[in-house]
Amino acid sequence: MSLADNALTDYATVAADVGLSGGADQLLVERLINFASGALKRYCNRPLAYLAGIAEPLRMEGGPRLLVTRTPVLALGQITVDDGVLDATDYYLEDAFAGFIWRDAGWPWSALMRAGRTELNFTQDQEPLSEKTRTTVAYAGGYITSPQAYGASVWPAAGKTVAVGTLMKPASQPTQLWVATPVDPKQPMVTGSVEPSWPASPNAARLAKQALVGGETETDGNVLWTYLGSCGAAGAPGTAVLDSGAGVPPDLEQACILTVKAHYRERADNPNVKSESLLGASITYDRTKLLPPQAMSLADQFRRTV
Repeated sequence: MSLADNALTDYATVAADVGLSGGADQLLVERLINFASGALKRYCNRPLAYLAGIAEPLRMEGGPRLLVTRTPVLALGQITVDDGVLDATDYYLEDAFAGFIWRDAGWPWSALMRAGRTELNFTQDQEPLSEKTRTTVAYAGGYITSPQAYGASVWPAAGKTVAVGTLMKPASQPTQLWVATPVDPKQPMVTGSVEPSWPASPNAARLAKQALVGGETETDGNVLWTYLGSCGAAGAPGTAVLDSGAGVPPDLEQACILTVKAHYRERADNPNVKSESLLGASITYDRTKLLPPQAMSLADQFRRTV
């Protein structure tokens, strides 16, 4: 069984913690990783793994801040209000990890008018909690998981469209992870190209540069490429991606590991047996439910209540 894109850890990490070697029980462990990752997503009440090319419809409650669902936000594209595209200078990403987008002019309140009131100037007669989805935000966000990092595609052939925030690897340096965003942020999709010929040096030499630092950018005029770091290899995390702040946070990964360990160690138990007694000695089993308490405690900081 292979790891899902939303897997919050990998076999090698769990195996080192549990004391497995040589691929022992790998299929079982990877199945439990997928299960634990899904359970943590539901517990946190929000998607956790990275996704590119999102077009999220949002209800507006007024005020200067707009909140998107999938964080951290790694790439922001165009925003439309009532089918009209806002100028990219009208808003900016205030807090990537919280998902706040700021607009000095404020976001209009999208609540419906109370029954019997249709005049647009009667704003005081709008009905709270009746907000409609009049705004759509194009962006890419979420934590980049190991399967996503090492599974990223190479730069596209000329003319191919690329979603905002698409993860890319150079064909000549497949361990490097870059994210593609439009030079014009008003465009949710951009036209890709072959590997850019960097202005500072020949392509191959630039990509082979040993001192590339996370956050460095290059452009071919259409696409802005941002270097995130090493994407590792299959089954190994991209260490530099964590340094960029875009990778799975250690606390969230540990919550996944604890959940996998708890279910792995209970795999041979009969779930119908609550307690056992032999020769005067008794044992009562405290079964793990979906998530052990320690995992929930670690995940609480990533949980959304609304």
